[in-house]
Amino acid sequence: MNDFTKEELQDALHYFHHIDCYYIDDNYQPLMNKFQSLIDNYCQHEKYIENIVVGWECEKCGETLNE
Repeated sequence: MNDFTKEELQDALHYFHHIDCYYIDDNYQPLMNKFQSLIDNYCQHEKYIENIVVGWECEKCGETLNE
């Protein structure tokens, strides 16, 4: 689902914080909130379990394994 690493998301959020400081603009806040949400909900998909309907899925977030 997510092609970004957690570190890349954190770097992007840091960049938007930097822009926001210079421009003092609320237009970036919704985007910054989305990045923060992606960081907060980031899943490393450490353990997959078998699901009869969808195949293999992450035990933590439910994302299915693309084989």
